[in-house]
Amino acid sequence: MALDSPAEDEPAQDPLAVLRAAIPELEAETMPQALAEIGSVTEAIPYRWLFWPAMIEVAGAVFVDLYGAGEEEIKRRLRAACASGGVKDQSGWNRLVASFNYFEIGNIFSSWRGSQDSDEQVQLALAESLIEPWNAKISALFPESRAKARIAAPDPTLGVCIEVLQDSPVPPSGSLLP
Repeated sequence: MALDSPAEDEPAQDPLAVLRAAIPELEAETMPQALAEIGSVTEAIPYRWLFWPAMIEVAGAVFVDLYGAGEEEIKRRLRAACASGGVKDQSGWNRLVASFNYFEIGNIFSSWRGSQDSDEQVQLALAESLIEPWNAKISALFPESRAKARIAAPDPTLGVCIEVLQDSPVPPSGSLLP
């Protein structure tokens, strides 16, 4: 499984240009100015979890716990999926792990500022800004995992997505999961 980003050769979105297009009244000329102009202390607090989410290793696989399910709930869901017969071999385990590590940018938020939040360029700018910190945390916590976050290949039905892929995470043996 190749872990390179599908859009790796394309230049990253200019976040300030994306903000200006989405918020025409924005006067900022730099990102720090934009933060001061449109951000707030209270609104900033939850973003720590978006840029540095909880990550858990279960049965040799890394899981980004973006929604706060916790280790026991992830294990429960994995056990249920394994018990249903969907994991018979390495490829089944790979698919299961990947399904837990696929995030639609449009589904992360329930509060939308306006129609610009559904704009692909806005969502792409956010996704691109998450890749570096997610990969830094994966590398710091699980240096041997060879897991990597990237922007997923385009899927018009899902919008912009981030996926965390791993080169053949080791499937659980015996009882399937601890």
